[in-house]
Amino acid sequence: MTSPLPEAASRSDRHDPYGLGDFLLASHRDQLALCASLEAIADSLPAQIDRPACINAARALSPVISHAHTLEEDVVFPAIARRWPQLSGLTRTIERLKFEHLEDICFSEELYDALMTYGRGEDRPAPEAFGYMLRGFFEGLRRHIAFEQEVIVPLFRLGASGDDRND
Repeated sequence: MTSPLPEAASRSDRHDPYGLGDFLLASHRDQLALCASLEAIADSLPAQIDRPACINAARALSPVISHAHTLEEDVVFPAIARRWPQLSGLTRTIERLKFEHLEDICFSEELYDALMTYGRGEDRPAPEAFGYMLRGFFEGLRRHIAFEQEVIVPLFRLGASGDDRND
C-alpha cells in the first residue's frame, strides 16, 4: 500500500509540488488490484470458488478502502478546496465523492462478512447473491476511480487556477 504523506512523493512538478496526483494514482492502483481480485472471485462462482482468495480479499478490503478514503478526505480534497475555491461545482463534486465513500464503507463491511463466510467454506449468501454483491462493489469502485482519474488527477497537473501558484 502507498503512503498518504506528501513528503514521500516520488515526483513533483511546479503544478503538483506534493505529488498528490501521483499519490491518488497509486491509491487507485491498489484499489484496482483489489477489484481484480474480487472480480476473479465473482467469475469463479459457483463451482470453482477459491476460498483462500476470499479470505485474502476480505483481509485486504478494509485497509485498501480506508487508506484511499484517508488520502482523499484528509489530503486531496482539502488541497482542491484551497487551490480552487472559486469553482463551486467542485465543492458539490467533493461532497458527492465523500458520500460515495460512506456507501463504500457500508458495502465493504457486508462484503467482508460474505467473503469470510465463503472463505470458511460456507456458501452464504447464495452464489448468485454473492456474485451480485461482489460485482456491485467493484463496479462502483471502478466508476469512482475512473471519475477521479478523468477529473481530479488532471486538476493537479493544471496548476492553481491556471497560474503557477504553488500552494
